[in-house]
Amino acid sequence: MDLFNIGTGELLVLGLLALALFGPEDMVRMARALGRYVRIARDYWTGLTCQLDREIALQEQRRRAQELDRLLRPDRTPPTEEDDPAG
Repeated sequence: MDLFNIGTGELLVLGLLALALFGPEDMVRMARALGRYVRIARDYWTGLTCQLDREIALQEQRRRAQELDRLLRPDRTPPTEEDDPAG
């Protein structure tokens, strides 16, 4: 396991050092707080990505509707009898 270029042995030493400095009760409290903050950040990120996906889909839907409208109703009017040189 290599997390932030820290090996397993180094993580174990850091964990034991934190346990010695803060004690088991504070470590549990800090782990819960960290988990809560990670969950909040993940929820914000999920909400942001969902909102961006909705906006992208809405823009794509508008673009397709404009393209379809342009294809169904061209800008020029159909030729009349006066415009027809054969008639």
